[in-house]
Amino acid sequence: MEGILIVKSWANGKLKKDSAWNYNNLRYGFRFSTKDKETILKMRWTKIILIFPFNNGEVTETVEITGGFYNECNEIRPNNANNWFMENNMLCWESGNPYSIELIHIENNIFRVALHE
Repeated sequence: MEGILIVKSWANGKLKKDSAWNYNNLRYGFRFSTKDKETILKMRWTKIILIFPFNNGEVTETVEITGGFYNECNEIRPNNANNWFMENNMLCWESGNPYSIELIHIENNIFRVALHE
C-alpha cells in the first residue's frame, strides 16, 4: 500500500460552547470511507501505528484494529486524537461537514497524521 488515506474527523457527540458538556466528555477519532476501510482490511493488519505531530514533538501510538472495525464500525479512536484535534483548533465542525485529515503511509502499517490542505 502506498500514498495517502483521507479520513474525516469523528466525535461521539458535539462540543457545545455554552453548556456543561465539554471536551472531556467527548472522544475524537477518524472515520474511514468504505473504500479506505477496505484497503486497511485487505492488508490484514491487527493494528496500525499513527505518528501524531504536536508542537512539542511527535507521539507514536499503536491502534488496535478491532472486530468492530472489521464488522460495522468505520472509525478508529486513538487516545492521542483528542489532544491533536485540540492543538489544531478542530474540536468543532458544522454538522455534515467534518474536517479532512491525511493518514500518510510511511511503511508497512505506519501512518503520519496530517492536516489536509
